[in-house]
Amino acid sequence: KYSPYAPEISGGTKIIKLEERELLPLKEELIELLQQKDKAKHNLTLILDNLHIPIQRKSKMDDRILLVQKLLLQKDLETQISLVELAASVGLSESRLSHLFREQMGIPISSYRVWIRIRNLADALKKNRKLTYAAHSSGFFDSSHLHRVFKQYFGINPKNVFADALIHWI
Repeated sequence: KYSPYAPEISGGTKIIKLEERELLPLKEELIELLQQKDKAKHNLTLILDNLHIPIQRKSKMDDRILLVQKLLLQKDLETQISLVELAASVGLSESRLSHLFREQMGIPISSYRVWIRIRNLADALKKNRKLTYAAHSSGFFDSSHLHRVFKQYFGINPKNVFADALIHWI
C-alpha cells in the first residue's frame, strides 16, 4: 500500500504501517514464491549437471563418426569447425558425413553441437556465474544466441533461471 501521507524517513523513503493480519498473507505469498524459484533453480541445476547428449548409438560406431565426435568435443569451442573441414578430416563428402552422423548418432551434427555447448554452459556457470561470460566461453556467439537456443531446448529464458547469478550447485 502506498500513501502520500506516510511519514518520511531518511532519503525520502516513506513508511507505511500495516497491521499483522495484513502482513501475514503477504509474507506467506512471498515465502511460497521464493520456494518455487529455488525449486526451479534446483531442478534446472540437476538437469544441467546430468545433461547427456540425447543420442541413439548403434552397438558398433563407425570410426569416422567417433573422430568427428572427438574433434567437436576438443576443438569446436576454440574455432567453429565447418562441415567441410569435418568431412575432409574423415575422408567423406559433407552430405555423406551428415547422413552417416545422423544414422549413427540419431541426431544431426548441428544438434550435437548445441548439446555440447549447453553442457559446457553448465561447466562455465560453475566457474564464473556471469551468464554473458558463460555464453561466450561455452561456444555461443553472444548472450542473445544463448537465450534463443536455451529457450528452444528448455522452454524457459536462462535469464529468469539464473537471475542475479544466484546459482547453487550440488
